[in-house]
Amino acid sequence: MPVSVTRSYHSETSSRYGSSYSPSAYASSYRSSLSSYRSSTSSYTPSYRSTAGLDDTYSSSRDNVDSGYSSTSKTRDYSKSRSLSNSDTTSLKSSSVSSRRPSAASTSYTSPVLDISHYSPANYVTGSSRSSLSSRPPRTPSVSSYTSLRSRYSDQDTERESSSPTKSKSSDQRGLTGLNNIGNTCFLNSIVQCLSNTKVLLEYILNQEYSSEIRSSAKSALMKRFAELIKNLWEGDKTSIPTYSFKTEVDVYAPRFSGYYQQDAQEFLRYLLEGLHDELNRVMTRPRNLPEIDDDLSDSQKAVETWKRYLRIDNSKIVDTFGGLLKSSLECTHCGYCSTTFEPFWDLSLPIPDSLSHPGKLLLSHCIDLFTKEEVLDGDEMPTCSKCKTRRKCKKRILIQKFPEVLVIHLKRFSLGSRARKVDSAIDFPIKELDMSAYSADSAVAVSSVMYELYAVVNHNGTCHTGHYTAYCRHPYTLQWHSFNDRSVSPISIDTMSKRDGYVLFYQQITSTNL
Repeated sequence: MPVSVTRSYHSETSSRYGSSYSPSAYASSYRSSLSSYRSSTSSYTPSYRSTAGLDDTYSSSRDNVDSGYSSTSKTRDYSKSRSLSNSDTTSLKSSSVSSRRPSAASTSYTSPVLDISHYSPANYVTGSSRSSLSSRPPRTPSVSSYTSLRSRYSDQDTERESSSPTKSKSSDQRGLTGLNNIGNTCFLNSIVQCLSNTKVLLEYILNQEYSSEIRSSAKSALMKRFAELIKNLWEGDKTSIPTYSFKTEVDVYAPRFSGYYQQDAQEFLRYLLEGLHDELNRVMTRPRNLPEIDDDLSDSQKAVETWKRYLRIDNSKIVDTFGGLLKSSLECTHCGYCSTTFEPFWDLSLPIPDSLSHPGKLLLSHCIDLFTKEEVLDGDEMPTCSKCKTRRKCKKRILIQKFPEVLVIHLKRFSLGSRARKVDSAIDFPIKELDMSAYSADSAVAVSSVMYELYAVVNHNGTCHTGHYTAYCRHPYTLQWHSFNDRSVSPISIDTMSKRDGYVLFYQQITSTNL
């Protein structure tokens, strides 16, 4: 018997705001958009909205869920995470790996290894690591029609870099390089700087670990260009560098970001991580006929088996770093039957409570409380109980079964509809100690502690229709905080960091709770 009884029993028909990102649902939409992009003429006219910070894809409330998904829609609803129930296994496998086919074309990629031995303070505790699998066969070759475009951008890179001032950097100044705004690309710059200061990902790149895992002849060279950009941020002596080559590969993988329109930083992060994962996925062959999970197992055992099944489909450094597991529980108030579903996530999109409900200081914990709060599904929201065989009033709650190494929290500041608005409330988020143990589905973990430390923040200053992104990042070795505003980088004190504009928060786990 599957882990979850029916899809409707765990459907997102809830009035609570908030969602988690489940990466599997993205794959088919990426490949569909890419196919259209390849078959188009040489002049591509982007149809994506030109508003900054307007999170139309992820900020919709749960009042409007179950609106359906269409891979051809310009505005898609990804708020519904896909569960890994057996009933969903086929669609998940198909959307994740169906278009990966071997190719005879294969290219190798090498670059100099940066010696980072001087970046190892004695008090640093290395994060968890996982063994890599063997290299995989290449996938679809890159599109030749982009050759001239890439060449043109390469020339622009050289020209722009040659005009950038240089400075001699000491070891503690590595990584403090700005990124040129090449046309409304502050959304991209802020996300790249946060990922550049994600220590586990940074060392994965600087130590060349990715080179043995990257898929040759992928549909784009996204990972290669991303790695080059990160290395330039840490190796170069420029005060700032351009992003043309990287931006080109982003456009190849996700055509919705083509051009130089204002975009949403959180949306870009999700597409970027999915693209990097797609090129680093260690799964070589799509599994067939996965065994069902025994329904007689305990919830913790089901969670372990669910995660193993997930890794047989999606397994990469991105999953190692950002992957977590949610537990969704539904209890029928009539017969008492309880159903559980486990869903992978790469980030949490948290609702912001009404300021009237918290007249004092608004805390990040208030947002997490609202996300994990038990709710009653009644009326039109009533699911079907598999035991009663009819729709029943149920109680639903979401908790975290597996905590990721890096926890990405998205504060849902933007909403669409007839009255688009931005929530400008200042949210006090902890910097040194974020204890997530109260939100653990594992009772053994709940009585201990699951501690995280903040190391990066994406800020949005502006309105629903226009604005500017910046980032605060803690240097992974000196532990000093800096403000990144496109090409400008300057020190900043944690006491002076504005929390009114915080939009995406990056937390590093300092205690291990992996399955």
